[in-house]
This record gives sequence, C-alpha cells and structure tokens, in this order.
Amino acid sequence: MSIVVVSLIILGGMGLLSGVVLAIASRFFAVEVDPRIEKLEKILPGVNCGGCGFPSCFSYAQNIIEKGVEPNCCVLGADIDKISQALGKAVAASEKKTAAIKCYGGGAAVKEFDYNGAIFPMMTMDGTEDCPGWGYGSGGRNGATPRRRKGDHG
Repeated sequence: MSIVVVSLIILGGMGLLSGVVLAIASRFFAVEVDPRIEKLEKILPGVNCGGCGFPSCFSYAQNIIEKGVEPNCCVLGADIDKISQALGKAVAASEKKTAAIKCYGGGAAVKEFDYNGAIFPMMTMDGTEDCPGWGYGSGGRNGATPRRRKGDHG
C-alpha cells in the first residue's frame, strides 16, 4: 500500500476513535437542567439582550427558578400569562419601558475636550461633545456618576 492510503486509514481511525470517546464523555459528563428552567426559557423571547439585568434568557430563567428573581423584568415583553402558568403563581405585569432621546446634540451639547488627533477618545466616548445631564455615564440617564468635565476638580 502507498503511504497516502496508510495515512488516510490512520487518520480516519483516529477520527473515529476520537468521535467515540467524545460521545461517551458527553453522556458521562452530561449536566441535568431543571425542566422548569427550559420551559421558562422557551417562553422568553430568546434574544439575550440583557435588558432584564442577566446576560441571557437562560440565565434569567435560571435565576427566576433557583433564586426567586421577579419574573416580570423582561423588557421585550415576554408573555406574562404563559410565565404565570409555567410558575404556577400570579405574576404582576411590569411597566412598559421605552427609550427617550433627551438631547440631539447641536446647541444643547457641551464640548467635552479638545480633539488632538488621537482616535481612541473618539472611539470610546462617541465624539468630543456631551449633552449635560444626559451624556454617556451621566446621572440623568441611569443613575451612574457623571463624567468630569474639563476644569472640574474633586
């Protein structure tokens, strides 16, 4: 037999052996998931937006079941009736949240810093201007500490 045929046979055998070992290992190391979590995850939108405060819909469903987190935090509008049925208890609907643009820039925006040609500040801070009270990281939007402006001390 030629070296090519022998190499193909050896490579194919190694692939088959690896597949069998992985199949056995996947059954041996399988993690059981609470079926209530899977059922609740199917009810949630499944877009993993993080609007509820959790990194994924699965994580949110897991925290609802295991830690008793409020089941009405989904901002995309998961079906509250179906969630109530899945949990076997009444769930109060949450207040609908919508985004609001409070500053469109222009005359309302305040110059944050002088641009000196470095690309990093432009990429990380979305330009040189910021709307007072509504800019990135400001206390007006979500309670975060406002950025310091040029000349601020303390």
